Amino acid sequence: MRKKTKSNKRSIPELIITTAEEVIYRRTYQNYFCFGYPTISYLHKDIVKLLTLVQILGIGSRSILAKKMRGEEGLVYSLLASPVLYREGGGLLFKLSSPSKNGMDRILSVFKSTVYHVVQKGISDDDFLRAINTIKSHMIFSSENNQYRMLESGKRLLLGIETEKHFDVFDFDKSFALFEELTVENLNTFASNQLHDEPSYSILLSN
Repeated sequence: MRKKTKSNKRSIPELIITTAEEVIYRRTYQNYFCFGYPTISYLHKDIVKLLTLVQILGIGSRSILAKKMRGEEGLVYSLLASPVLYREGGGLLFKLSSPSKNGMDRILSVFKSTVYHVVQKGISDDDFLRAINTIKSHMIFSSENNQYRMLESGKRLLLGIETEKHFDVFDFDKSFALFEELTVENLNTFASNQLHDEPSYSILLSN
């Protein structure tokens, strides 16, 4: 693709975040929950902190929320955390599905109390190290996937991500150095700033 010489820069309005709560009833066999917190832009310097926090909280069976809500309480079938990031800002989303017999109030209570515990007590050293090693492994294996490489390269071109300035998943030396600089103490500070407010949520309940 030929690089364009002129720049089509646009002014970006200030991002305004509002809290929302929505409950919808449908004929389904499960209940579906989506919780959301405002988070940083994909260009933010703390992107490695966000990726680590997402891994610790809600990716895989050993994540904090999965161990509590699925392993201990048996409340949910599935649980996944995912950041949705834009130039202006982003959202940290948690998507859950549960048996229709499990009430909404119980799900809300356990989810909020588990996140609150992370904010108040902090992340353990074991969870911290496990998350960083998992992310590094994922980056290495993903780099061997041609489709992933094409999608990542296309995203950078469309979104104007400059690899020499911003986080680069294909530059292992640079990326891994950022994770090595990360400490559990400053990750806990970041988590507290990200999760201290009440989450917005959208809930689809079986009727």
